[in-house]
Amino acid sequence: SFQRDDQMASKFRSASKYRHVLGTLSKKELWYPDLKTTNSSGDYNSAAASSKWVAVALATAGQVALLDIEVVGKRNYNELPTIFASSTNITDLAFSPFDDSLLATATEDVTVKLWKIADKTKENQSNAAVTLSGHKKRVDSLAFHPTAGNVLATGSSDKSVKIWDVEAGKELLSLDGIHGDIIHSMSWNYNGSLLATSSKDKKIRIIDPRAKAAVQTGAGHEGLKASRIKWLGNTGCIATTGFSKFRDRQFALWDPSDLSKPLKMTTVDSSTGVLDILYDVDTSLLFLAGKGDGGIKVFEFADKDISDLPAIQSSEAQKSTAMLPKKACDLMNTEVVRLFKLTANSVIPVSFTVPRKSKFEFQEDLFPPTASSTPALTADAWLGGENKDPNLIQLKPTTSNRFWEEDQTPTSTSTSTSTSTSTSSSQSSQATTSYSPAVPSAAPLPYSRGAAKQEEAYVPREIKSVQVIRSSKYRHIQGKGTKPQDQYSNLSIGPSANNSVIRASRKFFVVPYQGSGGRVGVVPLTQTGRRNDVLCVECGSDCLDFDFSPFDDNLLATVTESAALQLWKIPEKGLTKDTRTPDSALKGHSRRVTTVDFHPTANNIVVTSSGDQTVRLWDIEKGEEQIKLEGFDDSVLSISWDYKGSQFVSASKDKFMRIVDPRAKSIQQKVEAHDGAKGFKATWMGDQDKILTVGFNKLSERSLMLWDLRNLNAGRVSEVSIDQGAGLLTPYYDADIGVVYVTGKGDTGVKMYEINDEAPFIHYLTEHRTAVPANGITLLPKTVCNVRETEISVWLKLSDNVVDTIRFSVPRTRPEFFQDDIYCPTKDVHHPAVEASEWFSGKDAAPKKIDLRPADMTPLSKAPQEQKAKKYDFNAEMNKKSKEFDKDKFLDGFFQTMSKDHGEEDGQVLKQDLMEGADESEWSD
Repeated sequence: SFQRDDQMASKFRSASKYRHVLGTLSKKELWYPDLKTTNSSGDYNSAAASSKWVAVALATAGQVALLDIEVVGKRNYNELPTIFASSTNITDLAFSPFDDSLLATATEDVTVKLWKIADKTKENQSNAAVTLSGHKKRVDSLAFHPTAGNVLATGSSDKSVKIWDVEAGKELLSLDGIHGDIIHSMSWNYNGSLLATSSKDKKIRIIDPRAKAAVQTGAGHEGLKASRIKWLGNTGCIATTGFSKFRDRQFALWDPSDLSKPLKMTTVDSSTGVLDILYDVDTSLLFLAGKGDGGIKVFEFADKDISDLPAIQSSEAQKSTAMLPKKACDLMNTEVVRLFKLTANSVIPVSFTVPRKSKFEFQEDLFPPTASSTPALTADAWLGGENKDPNLIQLKPTTSNRFWEEDQTPTSTSTSTSTSTSTSSSQSSQATTSYSPAVPSAAPLPYSRGAAKQEEAYVPREIKSVQVIRSSKYRHIQGKGTKPQDQYSNLSIGPSANNSVIRASRKFFVVPYQGSGGRVGVVPLTQTGRRNDVLCVECGSDCLDFDFSPFDDNLLATVTESAALQLWKIPEKGLTKDTRTPDSALKGHSRRVTTVDFHPTANNIVVTSSGDQTVRLWDIEKGEEQIKLEGFDDSVLSISWDYKGSQFVSASKDKFMRIVDPRAKSIQQKVEAHDGAKGFKATWMGDQDKILTVGFNKLSERSLMLWDLRNLNAGRVSEVSIDQGAGLLTPYYDADIGVVYVTGKGDTGVKMYEINDEAPFIHYLTEHRTAVPANGITLLPKTVCNVRETEISVWLKLSDNVVDTIRFSVPRTRPEFFQDDIYCPTKDVHHPAVEASEWFSGKDAAPKKIDLRPADMTPLSKAPQEQKAKKYDFNAEMNKKSKEFDKDKFLDGFFQTMSKDHGEEDGQVLKQDLMEGADESEWSD
């Protein structure tokens, strides 16, 4: 720890809620391993983090690997999505504070490049979205503006700082002649009106960029090695690290209005690596991470001083360190900060949590309003002289208790309308943030962050607790996977753009398989364990989707890039060899076919959608196209039939949901569903006139919406935010129990909601989580469920090269009886309700039903009433004990025991009885 003269005084500071913060390295299974990180000897920053990605510089010069935050554990290094930024070394990396997918890279070839990263991408990139050229020598540092969107500062070895509008790709300002040597580090103040820099000329400066002048200059650290500088929020202090002339590492605090001398400068140690500074504005926690160090030093900043907190100890030497945005922290586990240590071959998460007695409730006091992902200013407004504090939002956990959501939509008032050339502008007037909750809540909340009495200025708002249906019989659904020996392992899953990555019948499941020619592996469900001989059907060109007939477990339909619909009849015991010739191939679409679905009630009817913006219905028994539907303005992402199979709902990339009557060849209703730029999917809710959709809102949050067909144009009936995941979700609705399962590619869990007529209509139940993210998941027919184990659904989950079976059940106290309250008659998947010719002629029929009750099980409704005996009758036990207790016997027994212990027996004369005592007359008064 630091050697300070005022250590004793620091013990008497007011207690802080973060003084017991606990830092821990994650378990190895939660690391990001199997990397080959940069081996550059320069003092460069080699890691950056957003709420979606960790970007790290690789050993090959100019390459940056992108690590999905949600995908942990072992990985194939050669399959990492990689940015090829340059042929020279990466010198700095930075993510935009307002766009988790916008990454800036600086390299030794004097250019700065901006990269737009697609969600969950697995593709390499070599063409930058924007390239910024203007510096004459190597660019050493990057700093995004904290309040103005698309404003980036760059510092270079040419002794200049440039300010850029990255959206327009143009230089806004060039600060020349201010620095005497290379710029080592830069940091904006709280509202972005001033910029602090440290330089190789051993000076630190406070610069007003719009005035193109240094308003304060002071002597920094005297050592020759690189220094670092960090503005500590709105506290009126700056922190620096560097080296003394004796090569000791130093830490200093400065008043930006007077750089003539530091408020405090102290020696840290004698190590040789540059000390990076990381600071969390919300908690005032400060971290010093030295290059080549194993540990991370932790401090709390208050009253223009720092106090030691327990350091992180590790044998893994770090090359760089990055901080995860607060919005992606694990709120329900009181995680207030998460850092990422970049080592020689891994990225190691380091979590900082505040111990609390209970984590069942959101600890709001630990999470004050934080900077939002919405910029307070445009680049032009800032350049014109306007200043604003960051927009603040209150974080709260979603119903998954894992991710975050912005509880309020903020606005920010202007703190200054003109540029000030004095350091006092760093102490901007406090912003009044007006919150506009999406649901009714308290009045607008004033909040002031920064200086001394922040907790008194902040008036906490009551956070609405997660609403659950406590009376629901499905609240405690449990999911259970299988043992490794019962999984389907060693599968060679191929890369695929399939709409469906795995599908199953009661006998087989299919997955895209490695190899050319659109190979689809067909695996019998009875053949578990390690697979070395998976046989395939070969479609001839890339297979884009597949589906099994609900009435024939052996009938598989595939659609391909070559616009073909193919039908395959799988032998009863599975394939005996790879098959290239389908039993039937139907042509009609003019472009690739993207989705295929069997009709739910009519036999031998298939519906397909294509890039030619048509949907077609086929009678596969006749081998003919029967209906062609037009009017789809973009690709169809999903199709779901109603209960009788007379209409279907389609979800398209154009954001519109359509209700289609295929036999009338008309679109009955059309409405825009989700606001987000990404796609969505829809499912019909059984025999109800309601539809569920999952997609993205305009804040890029994944959301679940409920729609009423009787008044579709009135908008959604209800909406819940799910999380901030990037993958497109798929809903699976169980009409028997009214529960919808929601999951997507890359997710580690399956979330469950109950839909009923009680407001707010969509009720969060629970989530089944696993350590391994899913590539795909499919639901088996209800008839596969073991009702003796109260199973309500059985799934197959594809992860890398393994397929696992997950069984969901409802815990019951009397499982020996058939639980007829959760097992209503279910759809008969053996027999269609109508034939294809009847349906095309206009006949509709509800699905046939079957009873899942085994003949030897008694329904719970007819079971004898359970006689529940009291586990413990206190009064009866006390009466019994009082009758058994005899006081006289107890005392006699006690006396006899004591007598024996002292060698006494009944009638024995004791020595003191033979002694002559004093006569009564001898006693004097």
